[in-house]
Amino acid sequence: MVADMNQRADLRFGALLQARGVKAAQVVVTWGSSRGEHAGELSKEDFRRAVIRLLKGLPPKLTKQELSGGAIAKGMEYGVQHGVQSAEVQMRAQASEAALEFEIDGVFDMFDADRGGYLDAGEALTMIKTLQCTGDKAAKDRRFKEYEARAVRSKANRLGLLVREAVRSSNAEHHSTLAC
Repeated sequence: MVADMNQRADLRFGALLQARGVKAAQVVVTWGSSRGEHAGELSKEDFRRAVIRLLKGLPPKLTKQELSGGAIAKGMEYGVQHGVQSAEVQMRAQASEAALEFEIDGVFDMFDADRGGYLDAGEALTMIKTLQCTGDKAAKDRRFKEYEARAVRSKANRLGLLVREAVRSSNAEHHSTLAC
């Protein structure tokens, strides 16, 4: 069950949003950068970028300091590292990043009713609240299952010790009757 929960992107992102205290009503205003006809809406790209930054422990939006850094900040945002890496390590990192982006896009698409690539404030609010609720419920279920598993292990250990003690006493009785 825990492995299944870890594989579901909506549960992972919901738990992340809940843990980071993301305010659903502020998502479009703070995460969105859409202009023109989509002003006041959250694009799939803005959502993807914000979630990736949250996963990296960064604020969802570029800070003023990062913006003033220009290209260096942009490279840091997407995980570009300045150093020598093997081609295999780079390929794995790119594949992992692509898979993560695919998952994030899939979660976005679940809430994009018109499939236009943008969520209005109401849709974004519904998405964030739904993700937070499912993530919170999944986290509670996970803690409960982990507690349950520890209790079962503890009980099994106690029973194992009782059985071992019973076998020892049985062996001791068997040896004492042979000694007579």
